[in-house]
Amino acid sequence: MKIKTNFVTNSSSTSFVMYGFNLEETEENFNAISKVFDKKIGTINDLCDSFYYEDNIDIGNGTEGGASDDDHFLLGEIVVNIEEYQEFKEIDMRICEKDKLDELGKELGKEPKYIVSTRM
Repeated sequence: MKIKTNFVTNSSSTSFVMYGFNLEETEENFNAISKVFDKKIGTINDLCDSFYYEDNIDIGNGTEGGASDDDHFLLGEIVVNIEEYQEFKEIDMRICEKDKLDELGKELGKEPKYIVSTRM
């Protein structure tokens, strides 16, 4: 029997690596994002709507979006998606929005991280 020990996905999920943040849905976090990205954000729906057409910034809402729990969301740039049955992928780790994400980190008082998660 073959046991896959790396990323495991099925047709309804995708694993990914993101450079960014796992943040709690708080007014403080929404205000920091609003300031750095020059957007009016007061709720998670505002956040998702504001970044819907952005090419490089992704939002993962709750556990189905890859966040740690349903009171959190991911905000950052996905640097790689791991598709079903894909075991190896060479990637260029250039992050287009690194300056903005680093600026947001200063505003939040935390460093952006590489986050490995699965989106349902």
